[in-house]
Amino acid sequence: MTMVKRLSGAILFLLAVPVFVWRHGEITYATLCYVAFTIGWLVIRERLTRGQTLKTVTANVDGLEKATLFATAIGMMLLPVIALYTPLLDFALYTPTMAAFIAGTVAMALGAYVFYRAHADLGAYWSPTLEIRDGHQLITSGIYGRVRHPMYTAIFLICIGQALLLENWLAGIAGMIAFTALYVLRVGREEKLMIEQFGETYQAYAARTPLLIPSLRTRS
Repeated sequence: MTMVKRLSGAILFLLAVPVFVWRHGEITYATLCYVAFTIGWLVIRERLTRGQTLKTVTANVDGLEKATLFATAIGMMLLPVIALYTPLLDFALYTPTMAAFIAGTVAMALGAYVFYRAHADLGAYWSPTLEIRDGHQLITSGIYGRVRHPMYTAIFLICIGQALLLENWLAGIAGMIAFTALYVLRVGREEKLMIEQFGETYQAYAARTPLLIPSLRTRS
């Protein structure tokens, strides 16, 4: 039952396919790719964060943090589900071009890969909010040797894919708008939290490692 609850988002998107076909009589490759990749990154998060037990020792979660997280959930989950299941947003339907389909598929694929690597390399220290876990260590290997915040990179790529593949311009762009607001409001605070926790070690790491766009050179 717990697993079903944790995978409820993925199940919701999976069931959206027959509902969409029933509503429109067909489904395009763009929508199928969007749904498939969305299920993929939701399953990745469920599998790689299952059973996390490390205690939180420092948290920086205020009303603004909660509000932007909520807005991101609406933009990346709720509005797409409404667009797929109901006619409420049908006024915003459109047909993506082949170029948009290709670009969106590439963005989603890259986003899913970076999302997986970010979770796998960070391990038990991942948190959806600004937190320091018990025994928290600074991870500078794997994908974190190329970029400091690969989770943000992954979600930006996923939001680009959503905007290009979801055949609804309102629900498609909502994720990007909401997540950009979350990123702008959070990243400075996260950098400050990491400097407070790891001091000069993090400052040296930040000096040699890009913030958001991965370096092509391997760094350690």
